[in-house]
Amino acid sequence: ATNKESLVDDLILVAVPQEGTPQAIGALLHGFGQGVPSQAPLLASPRVMRELGRNMPGAYGLLPSTAYFKSVTDPVISFASASVLPWLEFSRTRYGMGIATSSDLHFFLKGIEGRPLPTLVDLTSPSILNPYLLSYTKDLHESIDPWRPADDLRVTQIAGWGKDTVKGFRYYAGLKKGRPVLQYVPLFTEDGDQTVVVPSALAMATVTPNIS
Repeated sequence: ATNKESLVDDLILVAVPQEGTPQAIGALLHGFGQGVPSQAPLLASPRVMRELGRNMPGAYGLLPSTAYFKSVTDPVISFASASVLPWLEFSRTRYGMGIATSSDLHFFLKGIEGRPLPTLVDLTSPSILNPYLLSYTKDLHESIDPWRPADDLRVTQIAGWGKDTVKGFRYYAGLKKGRPVLQYVPLFTEDGDQTVVVPSALAMATVTPNIS
């Protein structure tokens, strides 16, 4: 059989989320930024896109992988330090001030604390993701993340920088009509291209001359 790598001389990766990116968390849990088109979602609303994403394998592949947390220390999910909301208080007790490991992220995405699946119109409460697809994606990343090119294959990684890019989400207790309600807010970094954070786009170490 022909080695497919031998058919390629140069591989150029342009802003590829090699180890995932935090924006995918908001997209799957809240439909964050998923309206089509984004500014005036007339073709597909965020609520519809969130429902579609729950059973879309490709979307799960964009979630931060185990390798992601080896190069990024910022939590991808954080919780307010004090809250009158039982769910928020339980989450802070379970995960501390934030989630910064792959295992804790998967527990949270599966809703192990017993939170209910939100209604279609409730985009503030986090959804519950498909455990099979989470497990499948974990195995997939464990298989492909360690990949390194052959010595005769030149790889160029290109990352965007300087745009506000989601690095995580923070949950807190807000007020609605004088009553405490769950709210979330995206957290940003300039270390990205508005979608993919730089550490994921430049995930392959440049220790050999054929990777840059």
